[in-house]
Amino acid sequence: MTEPVITWNLTADTQASMTVGTTTFENVITNIHWRVTATDPASEEAVTIYGSKNVPAPTDAASYIDLADLQAMATEERRLTVIGWAEAIDPGFIDTHVTAVTDALADKLAEPETGVVSIL
Repeated sequence: MTEPVITWNLTADTQASMTVGTTTFENVITNIHWRVTATDPASEEAVTIYGSKNVPAPTDAASYIDLADLQAMATEERRLTVIGWAEAIDPGFIDTHVTAVTDALADKLAEPETGVVSIL
């Protein structure tokens, strides 16, 4: 198997506002929904796994990223930021899921080829 192409698709649940202590945060991301897909470039076979990750409530204004600010980032910066949150919440998140989807693709590619033929 050649090196698979890995792609991430990310969406989020948000809360309009959240007050922590005396600070009110707007457009708070509360949950990240993710899909990671491994695609074999030679056969174009693909496997996707998915899940979600709760995002802890913000703790201070200095480190908080508003949804509008996140959406204004370049695509790659936005992807790295959100995946970075998942990695910070669950160390090993990226490697665990990339390995799982890559292994699932390898298993799929190792399956015997099947087909349907008319017998009558």
